[in-house]
Amino acid sequence: MLFSGPAPRLSSGTWTLLTPSKRRELDCRRSAPVSAASDAQQSSWDKAYQYQIDLRLVSLRGSVPSAWIDDFRGVMEGKGRISMSQRGQLFDIFKELSDPKKKNSAATADAVTLGDAWLGPAIARGLLQPIPEAKVARWWSSLYPHWRKLIQRDSLGHAAAEGQVWAAPYRWGATLIAFRKDLLLRNGGRPVQDWTDLLQPKLRGRLGFVDAPREFLGAAMRSLGLSMNEDISSGSCEATFADVPGSRPAAARAGACVQQ
Repeated sequence: MLFSGPAPRLSSGTWTLLTPSKRRELDCRRSAPVSAASDAQQSSWDKAYQYQIDLRLVSLRGSVPSAWIDDFRGVMEGKGRISMSQRGQLFDIFKELSDPKKKNSAATADAVTLGDAWLGPAIARGLLQPIPEAKVARWWSSLYPHWRKLIQRDSLGHAAAEGQVWAAPYRWGATLIAFRKDLLLRNGGRPVQDWTDLLQPKLRGRLGFVDAPREFLGAAMRSLGLSMNEDISSGSCEATFADVPGSRPAAARAGACVQQ
């Protein structure tokens, strides 16, 4: 799961922006002894450091612990407010990003949760903005390189080693096979024990996949004994997927293109 920000919009709230020179001037003045006669000045300097923001999040239902929100509200006390609305499916959030005119749409939020499958398309359609100065942030230095590769993309949503940072990963899971054993055996099929069992003729037209090429290709790679995260060169990609039992050449070529 990834946290990312919708395309730029005017956020509610008031901000006090200071130039570096003005900030240094205020810092120097605040470090000097303050007399009773300068109380009014001190008050004006304090106000320059105050800001109020309204931060709105849209997340997948049950994916963000309520304790996180409570802790963040404690940190934000006196500085702003945070609110979070939830959706039942990640795809619902993705669809809302394309509809900013809809009331309470995710497109009007400051940050949303998205799955990896929808990050690339959302970037390509201009629905998200990159995280500014992410690579100098403390959390970036502690992020495992594998996750950095996942969230560094170019403007088309493709993985790019020198690309901008478009999201922050905070949750991950596993791809599993779930099936009704009673129905499978009743229709003459055999129990599913490996990924290759998904290719048995009795399951033709009876399989459901997440609407994400990564999941489909991952299953094909597992059926070949490869890791779902295997790196495949452009020269061997088409040949690899052409080896999937029962796959049509056109499907193999399409899979190779999506993989690249």
